[in-house]
Amino acid sequence: MNRFRTVLPCLIAGLLLSMSIAIPIVLSNVQDEALLSGVKTEAISQDTQNNRKKTGISISERLDLVRGGNVSRVSTYRTDKDPNNLSLKDEPVNQILQEAEKLQERGGFPVFDLRKGFQKNSNMSKVTFISYEGWEVSIFILTVFVSDAVYDILADADTYTIYQYEVGLEKAAQMPMDKKTVSAVFSDYLSISREQFKTLYSFSTDDRITLALR
Repeated sequence: MNRFRTVLPCLIAGLLLSMSIAIPIVLSNVQDEALLSGVKTEAISQDTQNNRKKTGISISERLDLVRGGNVSRVSTYRTDKDPNNLSLKDEPVNQILQEAEKLQERGGFPVFDLRKGFQKNSNMSKVTFISYEGWEVSIFILTVFVSDAVYDILADADTYTIYQYEVGLEKAAQMPMDKKTVSAVFSDYLSISREQFKTLYSFSTDDRITLALR
């Protein structure tokens, strides 16, 4: 019995020593697994993000997606200063109108005073299209109310490049536009060929000022 009492502390000490070595090893393995899992998750998340924000998307790819892609999100553009109204000071609005003015100067957009015609009851939506591969393209649809027309201007949400414009009232829509001029201006503006333009775009009848993706 005395011998057992002498040996028992040694056994306990040995057991504790082995546990002190084993526990950190087990914890280390668990931590390694957690770290690996975190790295994998982060990599997947990053890959998904990169996929959705795919870089180097050609203008043709963007136009094809906008005219035939699946809509994944639609939201109304709001500002912090006045959530209920748009202003010419809002950057997206200002940038889109600047693009429209560039097109006006070249004969590719109906001629009227965009800024004077812009009213506070104008509104803008943001629509996101998703491709079958998972990458996305977002556009703004700026609706501008002027005295005798309602203009819907579709522009890229990242670059503010105008993709199309439509007019909602017949009276204004009867203003003549030269199709050849608009075709030439937009082909150059979008850096696409005339043949691509013909494939992608159509004019409304009677030379009205609506230019829309097919």
